[in-house]
Amino acid sequence: MFVCKGFPHAAAVTSTTCFKEREGQIFPDVLMEDICFCFSWIVRCELMFMLLLSRHSEGLQVIGGRVTVVQEATVTLPCQLTDSKETLKQILWQRSTRGRPFRDNFFNILEKNGKYLIDLSDDRFRFVGNFTEKNGSLQLSNASLMDEGSYSCIFLLLESGNHKTEVSLKLLGTQYFTWFLNIEILYFSIFFPS
Repeated sequence: MFVCKGFPHAAAVTSTTCFKEREGQIFPDVLMEDICFCFSWIVRCELMFMLLLSRHSEGLQVIGGRVTVVQEATVTLPCQLTDSKETLKQILWQRSTRGRPFRDNFFNILEKNGKYLIDLSDDRFRFVGNFTEKNGSLQLSNASLMDEGSYSCIFLLLESGNHKTEVSLKLLGTQYFTWFLNIEILYFSIFFPS
């Protein structure tokens, strides 16, 4: 039976001492003290690493959402990174829609030498956010049913890597909207006559 004294209460003990009930070795030339000391440092390093990670991402949040729009209208796809003081290097948009079922990168905003380079593959999209304020919102004009689907907004931060949110876009056909509008007008004319 092996016992490692000083762990997990390593803070109260200045040195980690280990022993085996019989003799002082596990393998030839390997003392139990060496193994316990090494194990203790591995655990301490893991705890320190987890603490540093939690410190960097504490409070950091990427906000997206669900958006519904009528065909041929203009819509904003929201994307905002909050509570981060880290350096932003890039904002990347991906999509998987009715018209493009395989996820593709279609909009990319890079910061290079104080300038912002925009690479887009669909000219109906326009960047309406603010790179320095970590707002990656896009505007889509002339939306069609083929645009309905899932959009991913990804912020690439220098220190902690990628942070992503999903924006779901739902489109209503113009016939559905007209029918809905007629029902609403009928409702108000019955319950709130003028």
